[in-house]
Amino acid sequence: MVSFHGESARLWAEVRAALPAGAAVIAGSTNSSTAESLALSREAERVGCDGLLLTVPAYNKPPQEGLVRHFTAIADATS
Repeated sequence: MVSFHGESARLWAEVRAALPAGAAVIAGSTNSSTAESLALSREAERVGCDGLLLTVPAYNKPPQEGLVRHFTAIADATS
């Protein structure tokens, strides 16, 4: 069985391959968990995505400082 990460990475890679050179692929890599968002974001980068679409984690309602740490962790772990 393919994991959610594997399915997402495969989809992003196939979209990348189907588009002409110079077209940007933006990966939606948000998850309620910072660790999961980080893993998805790294996978997106690995398969050649040009950017990430990240939103505030749903359901757990972190405080402002938690949001800063969440997005900073992802930014620091990806190029």
